[in-house]
Parts: sequence; C-alpha cells; structure tokens
Amino acid sequence: MGLDQIDVFYRGAAAGKFRMEPGVAEGCAADVQTLIDALEAQRYRAQFDVFSAFGGFDSAQQMQKGFGSKMSQVVTFLDEYVGAAHRLKQSFLIAGRLVDAQEVENTPNVVATENESLISDGGS
Repeated sequence: MGLDQIDVFYRGAAAGKFRMEPGVAEGCAADVQTLIDALEAQRYRAQFDVFSAFGGFDSAQQMQKGFGSKMSQVVTFLDEYVGAAHRLKQSFLIAGRLVDAQEVENTPNVVATENESLISDGGS
C-alpha cells in the first residue's frame, strides 16, 4: 500500500465510507503498531549510529562522510514511513469506530512530542 492509497483509505474511514468490526480494526491497528515500533527502532539506530571504524586516512574519512550522508537519507525515508504507518493505524481505528476523526487529528502532534522527548533524553 502506497502513501497515496493510505491517504485515500484514511479519508474513506473519516467520511464513514469504510467500516470495520471494532475487534478486527483493533487487531489491524496492533499489527501496524508493531511495524511502527520496528521502523522507529531502525530510525533511532540510523540516527545515532557512529561510524568509528574508518580510521584516520583521508579516503577513510571520505567514506565515513559518504556513509553519514546515506544514513541521513535513510532517516528521512524512515520518517516518511513512520508517518504513513501512523496514518494507516489511525485509519483502522476510525474504520472500527474506536476513535473519531477529530480526535485523531490531534494524535500526530502528541506522537511527535513523545518522539522528540524520547530522543532528547536518550530514549529512556
């Protein structure tokens, strides 16, 4: 499922055009949360991994810089997928009538705040 399809799914659920049984929706949302947790763990590792095995040679430092740039791209990519997974989870919860669309509109701000505090205090 692509990002555009997730948005269509979300809009359909928010408009009441797509419904699910609450238990099924809850199970789907839990599966997506497992995916979110795995993506966030990967993002955390990519963001904070330090490349220390490159040595002091100029060519090694150039390689280290190149890998650092690639890791930055990976973090950006994972950020997009974490956001999409949150949207997918919200879609399931709305479709199952477990939350309403208005309540969900505030959720991304709460999630972002929680993630920022986890990163700023070292993940504890």
